[in-house]
Amino acid sequence: MKIVYGTILNPLSPLDLWYCEDGALVFDEKTGKILFVGEAKEAREDFPQAEKVDTPDNILITPSFVDAHLHAVQYKIIGTFEGVELLPWLQKFTWPEESKFAKSDYAEKVFQEFLHDLLRNGTTTAAVYSSIHENAVHALYDISQDKARLFIGNVLMDQNSPDYLLQKTDDAINVVERLAKKYKDRYVVTPRFAITCSMKLMKSVAAIARKYNCFIQTHLSENKEEVEFVRKLFPDCKNYTDVYYQAGLLGPKSIMGHAIYLSNQELELLRNTNTKIAHCPISNYELLSGRMTVERFLLMGVNFTLGTDIAGGHEISMLGVMRRFLDEHRYFAPIRPSQALYWGTLDGAEALGLQNVAGNLAYGKYADFLVLHKPKGAVNPDEYMEGLMAGDYDNIVAKTFFEGREVYSKQN
Repeated sequence: MKIVYGTILNPLSPLDLWYCEDGALVFDEKTGKILFVGEAKEAREDFPQAEKVDTPDNILITPSFVDAHLHAVQYKIIGTFEGVELLPWLQKFTWPEESKFAKSDYAEKVFQEFLHDLLRNGTTTAAVYSSIHENAVHALYDISQDKARLFIGNVLMDQNSPDYLLQKTDDAINVVERLAKKYKDRYVVTPRFAITCSMKLMKSVAAIARKYNCFIQTHLSENKEEVEFVRKLFPDCKNYTDVYYQAGLLGPKSIMGHAIYLSNQELELLRNTNTKIAHCPISNYELLSGRMTVERFLLMGVNFTLGTDIAGGHEISMLGVMRRFLDEHRYFAPIRPSQALYWGTLDGAEALGLQNVAGNLAYGKYADFLVLHKPKGAVNPDEYMEGLMAGDYDNIVAKTFFEGREVYSKQN
């Protein structure tokens, strides 16, 4: 049994954050579960035998972060934009890099670096896009085991793709079947986007997702050129969202990335199917895609969470995503800095069906939490979050815990 003392910021809902200046978190390192979260005085009285976790002075304790949309196979090309938009960027930088993951030794090397950086920045749960390659999916699961909770899927590409990544439809379906059978609900059926996937492929893998209770992830309406391309590819569908609806890809276990250019009809379809959106504000800005109209999503009750979308997004820290989220929408939606923590933690956990076991700090949940250096001069939750989001992300996280295990420490 261990105890950590500090100021606690604990999101409970989009509007409600529990804050304790002199707090404590008690957890069982054997089960990985939280035993107590509350006032430090009460913890000392109730858990006198708990071993104190060695931490710096003046710390914040928060849940660890949840990233709802990232591409692990793009980790090595973070920051390569050169002012190009989505489709040229994929052709020039992304697809050549992803082809390298056919080699297991390359995949393992990159994934080791990627995972260390992810934990160093406080993210322990994520929905991850891999390459088309089956071996790469196995490698990332193996490397992340007991260190992070990754939901992983191999992208599917059976049309409009470079020859070196183009899959035969039946081969792609067979790979999905094998991986879904092995990893069940931790595997994510991942049509890259409608441009690279035939309707036969999308319908077939949607059926596999239902069979094995898998999550589904893909991209939706990220770029105007992409939207027009999809309209021409699927003329019998009402719109981009309807393509996925007709394929059977929408639903409560589906996460659509970006969703920038959507009609009210499309938003209603997403709401009615309880489909989740991964909002990637840094990537939307860097690739010149546009602004997701968060205010419309809030008004119409469409669920969205946050993602880094590396490498379209240049920042692997969810604090950077939260900062951009606030800056981009400050004149459109009244979201306070302390509320951003909800979208980077509990909201992401809810999108992945983890709200009962992770996402915030509560008795019986897994001890997924961060020890953060407290910003100087801050005296309330909004100021603490402002300080964290404005700081040096490389040095903010002192320790990262996943299921009661210390998986990163800045001293190491």
